[in-house]
Amino acid sequence: DEGGDGPGSGDPSSDPSSTSGGFKVGGSYEKKLKDLLSSYEGLRLKAYSDPSHGWSVPTIGIGATNYPPGFRLKGKVKRGDTITKEEAYWIKDKHIASHRQRLFRDISPGEYSKLPDGVKAALESTVFNYGSLTNLTTLKGLVKDAIKSGNYSKVADYYRNSMALHNSGDNRWRRNDEAGLIMTGKSKRAKIDFGTMATPKSDLSTDVSPPASTTQTSTQPTAQNPVPKPGDGTFEGQ
Repeated sequence: DEGGDGPGSGDPSSDPSSTSGGFKVGGSYEKKLKDLLSSYEGLRLKAYSDPSHGWSVPTIGIGATNYPPGFRLKGKVKRGDTITKEEAYWIKDKHIASHRQRLFRDISPGEYSKLPDGVKAALESTVFNYGSLTNLTTLKGLVKDAIKSGNYSKVADYYRNSMALHNSGDNRWRRNDEAGLIMTGKSKRAKIDFGTMATPKSDLSTDVSPPASTTQTSTQPTAQNPVPKPGDGTFEGQ
């Protein structure tokens, strides 16, 4: 989270944000991004089979397929693994940081800093689905043009009219919600308002210490929305 305020701080239940018109407002960009991804991907504390690839890609937490360095479990997620809610959010923190570095390969940090927060969130969500923007050359060009003009309508149109059709349209709902983020800063699905201002890159940090190993407690995971990954061999958390 912003300022690196320790494990567990990404838990939406501890976010002091308020609501306006049914949308959550306030709070840091990082917290809202984690809430958005949790809404898209669900939260499960026991390893489950990937909706598209079955047990060949065991998944846990908020769409994670492997564990980041420094965690008590190592390597890829395995059938039978369990984690706590605190650990799930810590893993997501680390994966947001690593996926943001992938985004920087295609959108420079300087360009990223100019993006309205809704556009940032849409692109970061896309990187979690596709692994990077490297093969999305049309999208990259549209984003770079939009940064110069300040008009992101063509980017949103590309999400709705082209990317929504990828992988037989399995992720159409997600691409359409991301298009809404791009145009309004709001996710209708997650009921989160990112606003239309830009949070500078220097204000973003997800470098937090690993959570202490804890005894698994009884929880009630949220309903998992199937999020089939594009058929390009890239999976979330990698």
